[in-house]
Amino acid sequence: MLDENVLRKVTKAADVQADDVVVEIGPGTGNLTTHLLEAGARVLAIEKDDALVDVVRVRFQQEIQSGQLSVLHADVLHVDVEEAAYAFATGESVSTPDVAERGDAMERTRRPTYQLTRTLPPTGRAKVVANLPYNLTKDVLMRLLPLGGILTDVVVMLQDEAARRWSEASPGDADYRGVSVLARFYADPSYAFFIPRNAFYPAPHVDSACVRFALRDPDAWVGGDNDEDVPRLKRVRALSKLVNAGFTSRRKMLRNTLQGGAFGDAPEVLAALEQAGLDVDARPQDIDAAGFGRLAAALESKQKQAS
Repeated sequence: MLDENVLRKVTKAADVQADDVVVEIGPGTGNLTTHLLEAGARVLAIEKDDALVDVVRVRFQQEIQSGQLSVLHADVLHVDVEEAAYAFATGESVSTPDVAERGDAMERTRRPTYQLTRTLPPTGRAKVVANLPYNLTKDVLMRLLPLGGILTDVVVMLQDEAARRWSEASPGDADYRGVSVLARFYADPSYAFFIPRNAFYPAPHVDSACVRFALRDPDAWVGGDNDEDVPRLKRVRALSKLVNAGFTSRRKMLRNTLQGGAFGDAPEVLAALEQAGLDVDARPQDIDAAGFGRLAAALESKQKQAS
């Protein structure tokens, strides 16, 4: 990204203030990093590419020495962002997993911990700003959106078509997908601005956009069973599993998609739909995020009763 106007607009969309903690994913050569640092933020930059890590470390030697910037050489999908953000914000060291630990890190990629107990001091603000590779958009966002306990915002640049699906699509729309549901369950998403393809070098084949996700505190979506870490983790996984299953056939009645599998037999699924206040003939494309959240909780309740 070379367009200085776009970089300023991204920084503004993230509402970066002095002393904010910003996790920047994919700093590249550091063009956006410069704007974040000039706004007074403390930046934890996570970069996978060996050469680009060296570029950023050389370019920002002074900021690294002062502690305003830390560069983590790692694949973000191998990083526990919740723990890394907390460690950086509280002055603890943040290190790349070594070879011996990389297996555990990759396991976290498949099964994120989502402890959701980390919080910053009352005056603290932490957020993520990222220019996401198009093929990693869903994987990265689904790791970040449930982290409302420690992150206030996630501001990302992504493909324009995907941006509208994540931020604008509503029940009944042709572009309404599972990611539309999950985005609204964990956050209040908004389409910030359009970014033409020629703002990048080399220019991609598609246009991009900046989207801001204002994250919800986990207490807002955990629901009635407000136990600690494990129930919250289960709820994250259960909702994703339900939404992904439902949207395999988004125009098919949800009860027909779910019954007979991991969600229970037909009577159990029907009872859960009724408990969630949903039409038993409802289709995934017509159910909003709150409805899916209630259904996930109802199914969890039915499974507990059966066990």
